[in-house]
Amino acid sequence: MLVLVSGIGAVAIGLYLWTGLALSRLFARTGGEPWKAWVPFVNEAEVFVRGGRPAHSLVYCFIPLVAVYGLVVRVAAVHRINARYGRGSGATVLGILLPPVWMSVLAWGPEPAPEPQVERSEELDDAIDPRVAFAPRDASGYAIPAAEVPVVVSPVAAAPAVAAAPAAPAAPVAVAPVAAAAVAVPATPATPAAPVAVPATPAAPVAAVAAPAAPVAAKQAKWRVELADGTAIELTSPLAVIGRNPDSSTPGEQRIALPDVGRTLSKTHARLSYDDGAWRLTDLNSTNGSRVLDRAGVATPLRPGEPVVVGVGFIVGEVGVRLAYELI
Repeated sequence: MLVLVSGIGAVAIGLYLWTGLALSRLFARTGGEPWKAWVPFVNEAEVFVRGGRPAHSLVYCFIPLVAVYGLVVRVAAVHRINARYGRGSGATVLGILLPPVWMSVLAWGPEPAPEPQVERSEELDDAIDPRVAFAPRDASGYAIPAAEVPVVVSPVAAAPAVAAAPAAPAAPVAVAPVAAAAVAVPATPATPAAPVAVPATPAAPVAAVAAPAAPVAAKQAKWRVELADGTAIELTSPLAVIGRNPDSSTPGEQRIALPDVGRTLSKTHARLSYDDGAWRLTDLNSTNGSRVLDRAGVATPLRPGEPVVVGVGFIVGEVGVRLAYELI
């Protein structure tokens, strides 16, 4: 009996060391932290993360009935890891049925391909006014400029002090005849009034009134999404849904169907929204997840339902998308 217990213990220790070494190398090669391979449950959660799924997805595997969904999520995570190594469905089956063997094959096999990168765009122009980024457009696609608001200058503040003109001499006044004697008496000429200066409040020079500066029109951005194969789709709304064949019940929301040769996109995969001068991506509980790319090209996995600011582009499933714009 003692021999049996000792044998089982030796096998357990050997299996722990084997999986720890394999996983630590696998995590390091795919951008993770090797130490997580040695902590039970944490290492399984990291497998989900390396496959682009949230770490808390591991909890589903321990809930009755829901465990079926947890298994589906794990299959998707393992499949995504395999895709980076150029392996297909056979390696995914191996990762589910014989995890130690699968880990070893990937850990000591050829190097994985780098994460899908989206070409870095130029720095955003500070002259873009986000309030008019989606201004109304005419039939030709150009934004309709907003009406100019005239500036009214107060005449009191703008007018310089002006001296009053001297009064003209008074004309002779004919006095009505009196009953006693009809005598015309010429009136005494009035003394010309001295010029009186009208005090005025000192005002700043008003050169702008004489020659007003031309109004500066705010620049506007015409946004689009670009794919690696050269496909470009213009963004005509600040709110859009993306997927294989997206569906939307929100009025004014643009629907963008992306070509998906690898079948990694969900029907309605993610939502792209423009708010407060920045684009944000929200994963809509997709099967293969979404990631956003910052300006250094680092991909950050998204948690379903949580919008994240997009730097230069994003990855939905395995489809890389670049955000681009032009000023008009």
